[in-house]
Amino acid sequence: MFISWTAETTEYWYWTKTCSWKPRLLPRRSRRALALQEPGSLFISEKFGQILITDKKAGVLVFDTSLRLIRTLGTPDSPILPDDFLFAPVNALVDSAGITYVISSNCYQGALQYDEQGRFLGFTAAKR
Repeated sequence: MFISWTAETTEYWYWTKTCSWKPRLLPRRSRRALALQEPGSLFISEKFGQILITDKKAGVLVFDTSLRLIRTLGTPDSPILPDDFLFAPVNALVDSAGITYVISSNCYQGALQYDEQGRFLGFTAAKR
């Protein structure tokens, strides 16, 4: 997987999956680029066949193993969020049960939890 950053744009180059997750670069004519505004992290879940890329402006982009966009996780619509909540994801991962955890900068409630369909479940954090 290759991500290149420049001052103007960020490009995420698509790779193809062969047996045993040995990636190879697609021929130049079939490369496509995805422009990210403020990328943060990349997470690959082999168990669920998902690739997560965080972007402070675009949210969490969830791709399948064919690198097709499945969904985007954005600001949750929930009454438990403060009115001034700003969703700016910097890290994301998927656990063994398929729950997605997202760390958002300036969020002190804990990690945001989403189910496999992208529905917001709430927060998880350490007890005080």
